[in-house]
Parts: sequence; C-alpha cells; structure tokens
Amino acid sequence: MEHGVLLVRGRRERVIRWVRRGTLPVCIVPSAGPGPAPRPPARHQASVQHLASGRGWTALVAAGPSRAMAPYRDGVAMLAAHPLRHDLRPAVGLFVDDGRAVVTCWPGRWRGGARWVVWTPGEGPGPVPGFPLARPTDLARAAGFARDQGAPGAIQDVLADPGGTAEEVLLDLAVLLGLPHAELVRGTSAADLPGAELVTPKDESVRRFDKVVSDEQRLDAEVEEGL
Repeated sequence: MEHGVLLVRGRRERVIRWVRRGTLPVCIVPSAGPGPAPRPPARHQASVQHLASGRGWTALVAAGPSRAMAPYRDGVAMLAAHPLRHDLRPAVGLFVDDGRAVVTCWPGRWRGGARWVVWTPGEGPGPVPGFPLARPTDLARAAGFARDQGAPGAIQDVLADPGGTAEEVLLDLAVLLGLPHAELVRGTSAADLPGAELVTPKDESVRRFDKVVSDEQRLDAEVEEGL
C-alpha cells in the first residue's frame, strides 16, 4: 500500500499502548476538537445532517516500514489489516493502494472484525477477496451517524461514481463523514500536524511477533516435507 490513515476512537494512552504492543512505528494525531460541521464534498452535493466535526478521533499514520520480518514489512498494509482492540472502536481506515481507494471500518465494541471495500477507477466499488464487505450503512454507523441522517445514500453516491482518483474519493468520504485530518489521504506528512507524536513498538513486541511467524513457517515446512 502507498499511504493512508486509520481513525480510531479511544483515549490517547490506550492508542499509544496498542501501538507499543505492535510492530509498526506510528505517528498519532489527535483530533482538533469540536468545530463547524464540514461541507459535503464538492463532487457529490448531498443532504446529510452532519455530526460535530472530528470530535473523539485519533489519526494513526504509518511512520515507516514494519519492524517485523518478511512478509510483514509493509507498514501501511500492516496498519490497515492489524486487528483492532475493542476499546479503540469504532474505526475507519482510508488507504491508497496502486491507484485504488481501500476503505475499512471496524464496528463498535464486540460486533465483529473489519469490513472492507475497494474502489477502482473506471469501475467503482467492489469487495476485497476474503474479507466481509463494508456497506454504506457500516461506514455511516462507524462514523457515528444515526439511521435517519441520510449518510448511507450519500456514501453510496460517492462510491458508485467511477470517475476521479482514489485520493479524491477518499477525501470526499472523509469530508462527508466529518472525519478529521482528511488531508492525510493525499499523503500529507502527519508529523507536520499539530499535536503529532511518533510512537514506536517495543522491541519485545517485535520479537514476539517474529517468533510466532517463524514458528508458523517452520510448521508449514514440516507439513510439506511430510506429505
């Protein structure tokens, strides 16, 4: 993956604790706090009742490659796919991968794992093989919209339009959903934003992850040799 941002709920200390237990250096950026409600995207003027802009979110951006062994070195992919603690949910991820927009959402608390949808230029939305599909209602609920606020229809309009670029689609979604730090979907440096903080994983966390990977690879090799 090229770049992107994961937006989570939860207190700063919980976010830092989660990152420290992983394998990836991450730049975390708190939301700026309450502000005026964002306008709907210019390309998709929608009638949506917005929540307060950006409150309660923390943005996470990969600050380099993962420190884990191969094939787990892609920092952005690891951020997108890593299981998320229940106390950091709901969450929304906005990523660019080879010209495509990849959107993930995690439902609140114990409601299951991540859901994914990929938008391809000239084609529109589709599922990510092997993962549950993120529906417009899933994205709206993760962003904090009630059922009667019109968000699912507006999200569907954004994703169904096959024109534009991945960055434009992700920016439209970020503004539509009232998510903070929308500029990060363009690859803007998170380190330059107010309140940004670099958090690195513990060495013991990386060693523990690598041991699990090594054990699995060794077991796979033993199984293949025994067939």
